[in-house]
Amino acid sequence: MSQKKTTQSDLDSTFKKYRTGMQIMLEGAKADTGQTPKEVIWTKNKAKLYHYEPMVEKHFPVPILIVQHMPPVFTKLLAERLNANARIAVAEGSMYQVLAPGHAWVAPGEFHMAVERDGDAVRIVTHQKAAENSCRPAVDVLFRAVAQVYGPHALAVVMTGMGQDGLRGCEQIRAAGGQVLVQDEESSVVWGMPGNVARAGKADQILSLSELGPEILDRAWRDRRHPLVAAV
Repeated sequence: MSQKKTTQSDLDSTFKKYRTGMQIMLEGAKADTGQTPKEVIWTKNKAKLYHYEPMVEKHFPVPILIVQHMPPVFTKLLAERLNANARIAVAEGSMYQVLAPGHAWVAPGEFHMAVERDGDAVRIVTHQKAAENSCRPAVDVLFRAVAQVYGPHALAVVMTGMGQDGLRGCEQIRAAGGQVLVQDEESSVVWGMPGNVARAGKADQILSLSELGPEILDRAWRDRRHPLVAAV
């Protein structure tokens, strides 16, 4: 029996039901009516009704790199969905793309995503080396590369998720002088990834979902050399 092909409609339904914090920051949370942006977001203990406008504006001053633990079809369609709904350009990461302010890239499923310096430019590098923390793409791979390339100008954000992927990368970002923000337990569905970073003492701040957006904007505008790397 042939396997049913995943369609954009299937993905839209999935992304609406299981909306991540980074999706909310880029898209906002909109009601089905397309009017007042309100949505029920499931947290660890209960459902809450949040009212969100997109927190990342068109002229966002730094590039954004996103790792989400998803298979290939989902990462591609997630990037397409975000590109259609966000106020900045969003694409799936591919080899040698040059990072630019006001753009975001989603790590492709089954590939790690990293960055490397090429003269004055910084380019995306993707590869299929062994999984880390049972994940590919892995947050640690991206965070390590960002720490090496950007040093004290790296800003990492770790949001709701299972496991400890991202912990070692956050250690390296902090060691290089960069900054780390994590989502708090109350607003997280699963406080695994952010919780491990917080318990290890590697978070500069532990913030609710509603507080993360403004804090990211403030830090990005203060130092426009920060790339924002997000694990969601």
